Amino acid sequence: MDGAVDKLAGKVRDLNSKNKIWLICLLIVNLMIFVVVTYLGLDGVPDVMKWIASNWEGLSTVGIGWPLITVINNQISPQLKAVLVFWKWPNPLPGHRVFSRYLNSDSRIDPKELREKIGDFPNDPLAQNQLWYRVYFRHQSDVRVLGAHKEFLLTRDLTWLSFAMFVLLGVGSFFLEETAVQTIDYLAILAL
Repeated sequence: MDGAVDKLAGKVRDLNSKNKIWLICLLIVNLMIFVVVTYLGLDGVPDVMKWIASNWEGLSTVGIGWPLITVINNQISPQLKAVLVFWKWPNPLPGHRVFSRYLNSDSRIDPKELREKIGDFPNDPLAQNQLWYRVYFRHQSDVRVLGAHKEFLLTRDLTWLSFAMFVLLGVGSFFLEETAVQTIDYLAILAL
């Protein structure tokens, strides 16, 4: 099983690398929104360069936040990211409830046929997730499964990064000489 886990970890790294462009786009768009909202809130600054020069301390704090977010993203456990995505603790992943909750809510799945293929369905959340991954390992190379896994990893990391930027860039906006209204506007945009 350790070999299968190592193989899965390699596939996850590969899928994550394919998602990197979307994560970078999210970072760039958020930084652009930060600059636009902050800049538009300042009266009497006719030139972006003057504005940058007058706010370089606060902007450098935000600029440091960008690579910091990227580094932190690689350090945060998948478990914590799952908690942020699914808002459940403990056992945040859907696999923890796959047989007790989701099995009967999807009309495409025949529970009787599935039971014949994989055996009895456990009630314990950890046992459900373990069985779910055993089934996943058998089908992980299927193009549909790879696509769904790639999309899951992308949305998980986008959710995590959005949360991190809400905190880091939101805090960074308080260091700029702006009114509370611009900070609230920026945080509202990030929350959306």
